[in-house]
Formats: sequence, C-alpha cells, structure tokens
Amino acid sequence: MDQAVREIVTWLDDGTPLSCSADSSRHTLEAIVACHVSHARRGAWTDLPLSGNEREIEVHTG
Repeated sequence: MDQAVREIVTWLDDGTPLSCSADSSRHTLEAIVACHVSHARRGAWTDLPLSGNEREIEVHTG
C-alpha cells in the first residue's frame, strides 16, 4: 500500500508513469475483494468478474 500511495503522489506531482496499468490494478483489487467474498461464504468458490452486490464491497486496510 505504501508503494502504491508513493507512486500515485509521484504521478500527481510530475506525471511519472505508474508501474502497473489501471486495468492490472483493477484486476488485482477484484481478486482481493473476491478473497473476502469467499471468506464471508465460508470458503465457497467465487467467480470473477464479481457482479451484483459483490461489486459494492469495501476492503478496509490498516
């Protein structure tokens, strides 16, 4: 997370390209959310892409 924030700030300051594409970042976040969805379902398989209410889940860090 620290690296991601550092890259975003650098991009905002001087336009330095990010190390990952936006699509790649979105796919990574979706996989992380899917792990949380699966856990809430007691380990049930979770298909990607997420759909419905699953797309509204927030993941809190820290």
